[in-house]
Amino acid sequence: MISLKLNKIGQGARAKIVSGKNRAGVPNKNNKVVIEVLDNILDHEKILVNGKVYLTQLPVRVLAGETLIGRMLKQNPFTIALDDFNNSLISKELNLTQILSMLSIEDNEITNKVIKLLLTKNKPLIKSKIIELLSFIKNFNRNYSTDELGLLIETMWAYSSFNYSKIFKDFEKIFDIPFNEVAGRIYDLWQKKIGTENILDKLEKAIVLHLEKKTGLINLSAVKDKSKLFTEIISDIRRHTDKYGANKFNDELITLKKLLLKYILQKSFYANAGIYPEFTVLLRKRKSSLYLFEYENIRKENDESLFGSTFQISSKEVSIIGYLTNTRFYGEVTTINSNIIAIDQKIKKFNSVMLNYFNLSAHIEIKKGDRVEDKIRKNNYRHVANYS
Repeated sequence: MISLKLNKIGQGARAKIVSGKNRAGVPNKNNKVVIEVLDNILDHEKILVNGKVYLTQLPVRVLAGETLIGRMLKQNPFTIALDDFNNSLISKELNLTQILSMLSIEDNEITNKVIKLLLTKNKPLIKSKIIELLSFIKNFNRNYSTDELGLLIETMWAYSSFNYSKIFKDFEKIFDIPFNEVAGRIYDLWQKKIGTENILDKLEKAIVLHLEKKTGLINLSAVKDKSKLFTEIISDIRRHTDKYGANKFNDELITLKKLLLKYILQKSFYANAGIYPEFTVLLRKRKSSLYLFEYENIRKENDESLFGSTFQISSKEVSIIGYLTNTRFYGEVTTINSNIIAIDQKIKKFNSVMLNYFNLSAHIEIKKGDRVEDKIRKNNYRHVANYS
């Protein structure tokens, strides 16, 4: 038996042989290997790799009987990565099929989607967690968005060993209505002017971005997290319904209260996984439009928060990716539309709006692409304020 010592390098976790002689049959570099956990010995694991037994301290706590997939980084010293599979694997169907075969998991559309997400997120390929997640998806029999699946993965993989039934129960209760639909229903109730004048004023402040009111940076509150204002509105609704009782008007207020609470709970759930979905209502020439997007607090520079996001103007034509700070907005537009001149004119108008209405210096570049993907460079770019 050869003792293994764990070395953490970057985001990946790697197990490296530090004693003993090299063995015959060591897998080639980049080969995927099956790791079977035979026993837990104090804070170490006895594992089987390609038919050979090793003692190691894995970077994830797993029980005897667990199966993981690793990737060979080096033969000498013998080094295996558990969560560093390279993006090239994601686009190769053969690799996904091979991984599923090694884990003895059925190869289908949803299992491929889950494995792709795990590879994208650099999560260890732990069979028991994957089986639990797939079982949950099958039992509840509805289509989960990529973000919802990503959220479940982030939550499940945060625990080494956990009873997932509570996570799934809470998830189904909170996400019985998807975030986009919650936003849409709140938008519909705002359009119907549900609520007292005080409630309507607060709701409009929370969700509506007026392009015709030169109110400066304060307008950006409509594109940021709305939980604080929504909490105030929920309290206002409770006081109102307690005072006036139930009627048709108050039934719609109660519906609004439930939607605002669901927004808050969903945002909290997402935030724990570092995901920030959001919506805003753009009001221009008395016409309103609902916009859905995501953002992420990437880092702070000189006490200034840097946010980034991806926003798709049209699923087939144009997508904006960029950064927003307190003083400027910058990024690029990717388009498959051949009319670059028309798009350039719109971008110039966009830059003018950002400067004149929000006092934000905007610099957007146009990039011609073969296609506009659903989430362009999602891990590199996200943005808070999205306007067309």
